Amino acid sequence: MKCGVPTVLQTKTYGVSTVLQTKTYGVSTVLKTKTCGVQTVLQTKTYGVSTVLKTKTCGVPTVIQTKTCGVPTVLQTKTCGVSTVLQTKTCGVPIVLQTKTCGVPTVLQTKE
Repeated sequence: MKCGVPTVLQTKTYGVSTVLQTKTYGVSTVLKTKTCGVQTVLQTKTYGVSTVLKTKTCGVPTVIQTKTCGVPTVLQTKTCGVSTVLQTKTCGVPIVLQTKTCGVPTVLQTKE
């Protein structure tokens, strides 16, 4: 995959649980999320660095803090609207994840 090329994430929806699978620079990334519950948990590996993102959906707006490639990252998110926008940098590459919550299947769009 080349930088700047959109990545298509395969999505399986099991009620409130959505599993998204993608490859980023040859590294297999699995994002697991539960929506319309108390917590949304995104678990992923990026460049061999394990990252756990925890957020509350359908509740109070949450600030997510994580380390990716040793660099502290702040993810800005809006919850309990139609969409949640997570903005982060991974190894200096900006990635925008857009997701719909509250009972709607979650779609994450990312640019590498």
